[in-house]
Amino acid sequence: MQLLKDMQLAVKQGISALDFSALAELFSSVLSLQCSEGGFCGLDGKSDLYYSYFAVFMLEAHGSEYDVDLLMQWVCREFPKSHGVDRICAELLLLRSGKRSKSAARLSLLKSLLRIGPADSYKLFLTSLLMEQLLPEGINRFLLKRAAVSTLKRRASDDFSSLSTPVAVVCLLLASESGDAVALERMQTLLTQRHRSSGGYSSAPGISADLLSTSVVLFAYSLCEISITVDKNDRAFIELCWQDDGLFSSAPGQVDGDLEHTFYALLALGSI
Repeated sequence: MQLLKDMQLAVKQGISALDFSALAELFSSVLSLQCSEGGFCGLDGKSDLYYSYFAVFMLEAHGSEYDVDLLMQWVCREFPKSHGVDRICAELLLLRSGKRSKSAARLSLLKSLLRIGPADSYKLFLTSLLMEQLLPEGINRFLLKRAAVSTLKRRASDDFSSLSTPVAVVCLLLASESGDAVALERMQTLLTQRHRSSGGYSSAPGISADLLSTSVVLFAYSLCEISITVDKNDRAFIELCWQDDGLFSSAPGQVDGDLEHTFYALLALGSI
């Protein structure tokens, strides 16, 4: 797997799926969320490392200019006190700008890998982006395959129907990486059940679709080259998540959009 490269390609394809006026409105909204202290706004309106990473991802994919120096000054101040997912996002931002040495980042990566448990699916996803940049491809693939086999083995006795859709997607990718055909089929069956006839995928049985679940399923299927039928309702669902503030929200009917779901909207559009 080359998650980072494939995500970059999918986001660029998502951007190309929008017309000029839509792009202008969307990226004007993204740029407006850079705070005076340098970071991009999270849900609380304050600078946030996690949301800043996705803002930079989108802006650079589009070629939009933003205040890089102001952002990186803030990231450097926040980095020493960051932890968990925020720490990984800070590492990714610092590496992207050349403000962090690869040797120091590798040490941090090793510590992070030791702390990741089988339930930390999202942290594993973000950590894999670091691994791509810091480790030789052969070592990276070996570690991913080892993690895949270990994680799926621990998950084997679980009631898979209770897994959230994002966790099931991580298991799908791990099963594809490890060659576990049984787990791969079980995850495909589960994800098919999460599809809604009105469009999109839900995060759990019996509830409405949401944008994050829809995006990660479509991206994972394209990554694993699994053929599915994407109907007009799926595209319509994504478009209905675009709100009046120029950003995408978690689901249709939500008033406010945010940077995270705007990134996932572009990822989804580029994976169709």
